[in-house]
Amino acid sequence: MTGVTPVTCTVTSAANNVEWRDNTKAWTANQYKGWDIVWTSGANIGKTASLYFNDATGTINIGGQLGVTPSPGDTWIITKLGVADGVHPSSTGHIWIAQSVQEKMTSGIP
Repeated sequence: MTGVTPVTCTVTSAANNVEWRDNTKAWTANQYKGWDIVWTSGANIGKTASLYFNDATGTINIGGQLGVTPSPGDTWIITKLGVADGVHPSSTGHIWIAQSVQEKMTSGIP
């Protein structure tokens, strides 16, 4: 997606498999709400999840559960994907679909 720069993060602590923290980050609360997470190392490598909320101290929470609680040192990126699980559209994917349909309808293409 144009204009999206992935944010690289490293787990510094994890409460459980839905909430963890990178204490090197200072974000605006919910700055990345609705974005997607892709694990780039650790037991969850390759898994994706939608970000439910983030706070100003680098804590994030996802809308589901990972199979394994992340460990300190595990890495992930925050980005925007079109799919949540490789098949089903994420929130971003649904927005892209709606935008495409709207463009087709307003351009006169059936």
